[in-house]
Amino acid sequence: MTHALRPALALLAVIALTVTGCASTAMPEFDRVQVPADRPEVVVESSADELNAASLRYIGAAEDYDIYLARGAEDDGVLCLSLVRDGGWESTSCGLHGVFVGIRPGVAIATSSDRLGGEMREMITDSVWISRK
Repeated sequence: MTHALRPALALLAVIALTVTGCASTAMPEFDRVQVPADRPEVVVESSADELNAASLRYIGAAEDYDIYLARGAEDDGVLCLSLVRDGGWESTSCGLHGVFVGIRPGVAIATSSDRLGGEMREMITDSVWISRK
């Protein structure tokens, strides 16, 4: 009987690993492996106390900024946006479950783990957008 259960248990183990390995986090940007372009030294040096550098991800370029998303240094529920312009660090802002960074009147770059609606959005990624009011 023990030999008969082994194939079934092996199949269950494969299914469990496949399902958990493919499960997505609430923030799909963190599902991929960090690459060197995700971790510019200018952001790491300027924001080390605020964000978890191992979670930094390059999101894209918008409104003359390179945008980086990270989790907070002390709490994974905190999200941080770092803005870089012309190779220089501009700012890092963090907030619990999301952050909204004004870049000029009526325009902001935002992220939220719960993706609340309301404003006009230009999506940069699944979880980061430009808000125009």
